[in-house]
Amino acid sequence: MRSLHSAVKKGAALLIAMSVTGVILEAAIRLVKPQLTYSRLLAMTGDQYAPGKCIPFTLRPGYTARQPSQEYPGKWAKVTINKRGFRGKEFSLEKKLGAVRILVLGDSYTFGVYVNDDETYPAVLESALNRRGINAEVINAGYADGWSPDEHYAWLVNEGLRYKPDVIIYGFFIGNDITDLAPKHWASLNAQGLPERIENPDIYIDSLGRIRSKVPDAKTVGINRVYRIPFLRESHLLVFLALRLDDVIWRISKRKDFWGNDPFPFILKKQNDSVNDQQQELFLRLVKGMKIVAEHQQAQFLMMEIPINFQLDPTLMRKLMGKQMPIARDYFAEIAPALDGMGIRYLNLLEKMKENPGIYYPRNGEVHFNPSGNRFAGEQLAQYLLASGVLGPLRQNGTEEGK
Repeated sequence: MRSLHSAVKKGAALLIAMSVTGVILEAAIRLVKPQLTYSRLLAMTGDQYAPGKCIPFTLRPGYTARQPSQEYPGKWAKVTINKRGFRGKEFSLEKKLGAVRILVLGDSYTFGVYVNDDETYPAVLESALNRRGINAEVINAGYADGWSPDEHYAWLVNEGLRYKPDVIIYGFFIGNDITDLAPKHWASLNAQGLPERIENPDIYIDSLGRIRSKVPDAKTVGINRVYRIPFLRESHLLVFLALRLDDVIWRISKRKDFWGNDPFPFILKKQNDSVNDQQQELFLRLVKGMKIVAEHQQAQFLMMEIPINFQLDPTLMRKLMGKQMPIARDYFAEIAPALDGMGIRYLNLLEKMKENPGIYYPRNGEVHFNPSGNRFAGEQLAQYLLASGVLGPLRQNGTEEGK
């Protein structure tokens, strides 16, 4: 009996010691290395989505949300989706008399994650042009048009042209726009062999308005196993340990981790890869298709090339990927001859940012622009539109007539 009592006391003491240690470690992790718990993850993913007609998802009309600022911890950015399903202020289907209407296509960079409505680069572009005497009306189609170039194209031909833009700008992000292409999901094609409708059976919008996936996908909510367990997923310590364990399992099994087995191939991998060459060919066909569509509508077309943070500041790569890797190529320079040959205007934002050093991304490793990065992109676009002459005939035939 005495031995049983002694064993119980030892067990209780061990349990208390483990509990105290756990509490101390939990507090330490929260203080030194806060983790992306499930509630924080949900706050970052956004709940402003709705099923799309011609693409898997679009934005929920007339919805207001908020996202945590990455530049200013503890603060929140306001996200407003207008009644037509675009981020920003309301506008009519018919453009104002004398206005130059600019439609900006793109993904999360164009949408402007983690910054306020008036801080996105399309909003900055409108303000910058208005200050220069241009009666501009800029429509931010980021995320309303999906998240990949094939979805952007399908949305443009089905929905975007209804707004009769004078200028179409495609904000191309080098990080994953090309690798996100999925021709297996092209449900119907037009005469040019490009997608008119895209259906992805693995993607759905949940009851909270968030993008979910039936298969592991880094772009959707909570793919790691720890996030499936209600209690564990809110503990910084347990999330930290579980994610480290997942890293080990992924490396041993050679499964894809968050960024994939071949991360950022158009930055970190040299040329002459057959798979990447096929993706590039498809990407350029889509961009050319956007230009042709624009010309048929008598609209100007141009592309803004958006870099990832570590192309400007290599120290951010370790924060982003946990390890340092050499940059192997300059993809923007590689495709310049092809774009020139197709008569496509383009703004190389990486080049402009290098010429004008600044802090354009959050210091925590987040890949999206901070408010300063969005401001720089919008101002550069405005300067490019004016300097390139794109707005010349539009100003004569549009803005000046409306005065």
